[in-house]
Formats: sequence, C-alpha cells, structure tokens
Amino acid sequence: MKRFSIDYVVKTICILLLTSCESNSFKLVVAIPDATNLQTPCTVYLNGVDVGVLNHLRVGNQGQLYADLELQQVNNLPSDSEFLISNELLGGKSFQIKSGASLLVLVQGDTVNCREINPDPVKNEGANPFESFMKIPQKQDSILKELQRLNQNIEKVLKEKK
Repeated sequence: MKRFSIDYVVKTICILLLTSCESNSFKLVVAIPDATNLQTPCTVYLNGVDVGVLNHLRVGNQGQLYADLELQQVNNLPSDSEFLISNELLGGKSFQIKSGASLLVLVQGDTVNCREINPDPVKNEGANPFESFMKIPQKQDSILKELQRLNQNIEKVLKEKK
C-alpha cells in the first residue's frame, strides 16, 4: 500500500511539472506578401498593445514568404482578424493585428494571410512617380500667392488706419 501511494505522488508531481513547463504562447503561420525592410524578430501589436513576436522568415515551395507568429497572453483570436504590415517613418516595417468580431477563432498552427498598408508612395503613383514630385511646387506656389495676397491686405489696412 505504501509503495502505491509513493508511485502515485511521484507521477502526480511529474505531470504537474510537465504541464507547468508548457508554453502559454499561441503560434500561427503568416503568409507575407513582401518582406522588404521587415526585420525579424519583429514586435507584434494587437490593437496597439505589444502581444508577441514575428520571427523565422522562410520561403515556401511556390516562392511565398512565411513567418512564425508567436503571441503571448492571447487565447482566442477571431478568425476575421486583420494581419497587417505597415511601413514606418524611417523605412522599417511593423506588424499589427486588428482583432475581428467573429465567433469563430483561429486554431494553433493555422496559416493566415497578411496585407501591407501604407505602401510606398512611389509604387502607388504607377508609371510616372515624377508627376507626384512635380505637384509639390504647384502647391507651394499657391500657398505663396495666398500669403502675398494676405500681406497686401494687411498693408492696405495699416495704411488706412494712419
């Protein structure tokens, strides 16, 4: 009888130790459209809060880019959540998740697609990026003309007061 209780206690302790060593992370695979300037590991934000890391970029069989997404303290992520890569001001990229409202949730190991937001303005202009560059002086000219007109009005009012 004593032997049975010692074995039971040892097995229970081992099971408790093994389950306590399990990771609390939620892992997904992300299909990435363009990894230019994406540094790994990359901090992942869920609705603006730091929740994990994006790492291990790799190329799939058809040339598609994949990365591992490891989220901490996230148990249920709705299946309609948006996965976004955005350009930062100094040329890097950040990874963001906007939580959805679906009752269906993603399962550990699922592959999700992400999309790029705030794309490079040169790419958006299409065939002629020079056109967007040339619009800047036109805007500046119109602002200068408006300032000159205001200055003339101020001078006119000042002369009338004398």
